[in-house]
Formats: sequence, structure tokens, C-alpha cells
Amino acid sequence: MNMLSRRALIAAALEPRRIQLKLETAAAQILITSGDNFPSAFHFGEQWPKPFLYPLLSPSGTVMTRAFPVEPKRPGESDDHAWHRGLFLGHGIINGFDFWREITPEKTGRLVPAAPPKLKRGGFAIKLNLMPPGATQPIGTLLQQWEFSWRTKGFTIDTRFTYSANQKQPLKLGDTDDGGFGLRLRDEYREDRGAIMRSDSGATGTKALWGKPARWIDYSASVAGKPAGVTMFDHPKNPRYPTAWHARPYGLNAANPIANRSFNGKSAPSGDLVIPAGSTVTFAYRVLLHDGMGDSLNLNEESPR
Repeated sequence: MNMLSRRALIAAALEPRRIQLKLETAAAQILITSGDNFPSAFHFGEQWPKPFLYPLLSPSGTVMTRAFPVEPKRPGESDDHAWHRGLFLGHGIINGFDFWREITPEKTGRLVPAAPPKLKRGGFAIKLNLMPPGATQPIGTLLQQWEFSWRTKGFTIDTRFTYSANQKQPLKLGDTDDGGFGLRLRDEYREDRGAIMRSDSGATGTKALWGKPARWIDYSASVAGKPAGVTMFDHPKNPRYPTAWHARPYGLNAANPIANRSFNGKSAPSGDLVIPAGSTVTFAYRVLLHDGMGDSLNLNEESPR
């Protein structure tokens, strides 16, 4: 076999795992595909107060995200916290406004696209205005950057989130456990149904992990007899690394570097983070979607550096 034929075969073998993105403006979605292995979409339409990535699939196709409220509920599926959709970023107190919970429109801050997303090879960027309830002017902006790739242990999502206090006023991210870079998984990922949440220190269970710092946390379970999981990694260059985690037993996990008093009690120092007017703060995270239980993988090898 000559070198040209060998290269052609290698290219053909790799083709199904190449990341492809397609912007569907009418549907306000970015479709993310890799052959038939990872159908997903980034949803940024006006019907959603903040954008999100949904669904999350393991490399072999196990659907790990809860359907509600993006799709019709599965039989017996939970319907709490309608603002927990796939993989998302939000925060409960920004200049006093709630950009996490969506209890009523009058109390819900919105992350509104300032311009159409910009696609690039293997990823995209989207600039969002931080719009308080009922406001016509933003209090700042949030630039979200997403990149997708295959790694040894699974499908990887690398993110960068930049808050900009560019409206002649500071941005204050207030101390609350309701916030951060989070995901919501299907009910098989409940701890009372056998799911396992584990950190880089080897600690397991939400009682040992909620509000505690960790470099990463893995959430694994079996769905229809197939083990699969999601690992969320903090980035070592982030402010307040390693982050604390809003790790909950019903399928929610969120990296939250802002909460301190909320996690540790009223006597703890406040975790408020103030971004001075004209300044920015960036947080970066990695998410690994994998087959198998997390404790069977050397997840430290996948940590960002």
C-alpha cells in the first residue's frame, strides 16, 4: 500500500469522528454532530431565558440528560427546577438580579444574544447581554466560547465564559449556591437510584462533596444497563481554583466558585465577586462525556492544564 492510499484510509477512518457544526437561524440552534455518535444542539432561542447545550450523550449513544422541560417528559420523570436544562451557565445574584432561577418572568434575568453566534472549526462563540427583568439595557455582557473534540476517554466540551462590566458600572456576582456552570441529568443519576458522584480526592456522595473544593467531579450511573457518566473539570487558571461544587443528589452538579457563606454558614467570609467597571473575569471548564463508570477511568489524565 502506498503512502497516499494509507493516508486516504486513515482520513476515512477519522471522518465519522470529525466535529461538525451547523447554525439553524430560524430554530435558534447550533447543531453539533460527529458522524452518528453525538447529536446535540446549543439552544439560544428567545423562549429560553438562558442558552444551553442539550442533549448530552455518551460516546456509545446513552442519553444522560433529563428530557423535561426541553422535550416531553419521559414516563415517571421528575419535573422540578424547570431552569435545569442540559449543560448551562447562570448565576442567582448578579447586581441583585436572578440569572439562575426562572420562577416568574418578573423576577427572571435573561441572557440575550447580542449578535448571531460565530462558528469556527470545532466550536463557536456567542455574546450575550445580561438583561435584568423588564429592562431595555444590559448591565454587562457574557461571552460564551464552546469547543468540541474527541479524546481518549470520550467526547470533550471545553468552555470559556467571560463576564464584562462594559456598561459603566461594576458587575457583582453575589454569594449564592444557586449558580455556576451546571448540568442536569436524567433520574437514573439520582443517588437514591444508585448513581455515584466522586471527586478527584476520592470523596463520594453529595454529603461529602456539596460546597467543597475539588478539581473535578464525576457523575456516573447505569441507564438501561449501560454505565455512562459526565465529568466536570475546573481549570487551574480560574479565579478561586479549585472551585466549590453545588453537587446535588437528584442529578444536578454545578461548578460554583462564588458561593462561600452560602456553602459554609453565616460566619464564613462572603464569596461576592466584584468586577470593576471596564474590567472582565473569565472562567474556563472542561466536560467529559464517557462510557463506563467514572471510578474505572483515570480521570486525572483528562484535566485541563
